[in-house]
Amino acid sequence: MSGMPPSLVAGRIRQLDVLRGVAVLLVLVHHAPTRVSALLKGGWTGVDLFFVLSGFLVSGLLLKEYVRSRQIRPWRFYVRRGFKIYPGFYVMLMVTGAGQLWTGNPPDPRLLWHEVVFVQNYLPTAWWGRDHSWSLAIEEHFYFLLPLVLSLLLRWDRFRGSPVRWGTAIMVAIGATLLGIRCAMVLSGDTASEVLFKTHARLDSLALGVLLSVVWHFAPVRIAQVRRHRVWLLAAGVLLIAPSYLLTNEHHFVLSFGLTLNYLGYGMVLAAALTSERALVGPVTSPVAWIGFYSYSIYLWHLPVLALTQHWLGGRSLEWVVYYAASLIVGVGMASLVEVPALRLRERWLPAEASKTRHAG
Repeated sequence: MSGMPPSLVAGRIRQLDVLRGVAVLLVLVHHAPTRVSALLKGGWTGVDLFFVLSGFLVSGLLLKEYVRSRQIRPWRFYVRRGFKIYPGFYVMLMVTGAGQLWTGNPPDPRLLWHEVVFVQNYLPTAWWGRDHSWSLAIEEHFYFLLPLVLSLLLRWDRFRGSPVRWGTAIMVAIGATLLGIRCAMVLSGDTASEVLFKTHARLDSLALGVLLSVVWHFAPVRIAQVRRHRVWLLAAGVLLIAPSYLLTNEHHFVLSFGLTLNYLGYGMVLAAALTSERALVGPVTSPVAWIGFYSYSIYLWHLPVLALTQHWLGGRSLEWVVYYAASLIVGVGMASLVEVPALRLRERWLPAEASKTRHAG
């Protein structure tokens, strides 16, 4: 991963950066000014892939801590996550807010606070160019709950004795409950954004990532089975997410059962990728992995970039080219200015403890 800070690259799992790159590219394509083909129709599912990845990665940090020390320290986790999430997000809020002031359209302070405290997926944002931050709010709620829930589960003798079995049972219960909630929301006439943006309707995708992490850390035999069948898993995963590439994200099937199929499908893709080390190493995947390394900042800045692109070049032939290029350039640039220095500061003040399979993040 040339061009990336060596201190932050060490220990990363390349397959996960490739999937992060795919996820953010799907979102960029979905929001692009020019839309054609089924790929663009399903690009919004990149967020579902992000959710499964986040569930896997973030729970993995806590599970590795437990394996190493037989304890989970929530406050240490919160501080380290804060260094990852808050600097880039709050800088984006400040810069775009200053831009609104400069154009004579100052943000409503009450709406701005919705974003500052991460409730923008339930309450309005101050500007449409930050509407994509609803997914950050869901992840922030997940980050707050996860160490507390895992701490309780790992104190339970039955869960410790059979974490995969009990983890699967809990996942089935969560998945069935949230599917029921989504179906009820659709039947009651809730809009697509109300279903897609609410934490209580979307946590099952993150929970599946947690289950995959439990399997990864506690069931090496099952990992060997996944490795033998990874091609079939990949094919099945692609088939499961296909409906969201053929139907709109406002379709009632997509908003209910489709979201379940999405996270199950992307979970299979993740499982196949984790056991396909050689297949995801090469000149084709290197640029995607590079984008994946900077995916958080690229995601943060792509809608503000879109707003500026539409303002200056709306309707012109180069609008979409400028949007893609500027989203990557601005995202990587802001990561270099804000996110990477914050992570280096985090590693200096609160370094990650030794682990054989650490993935920086």
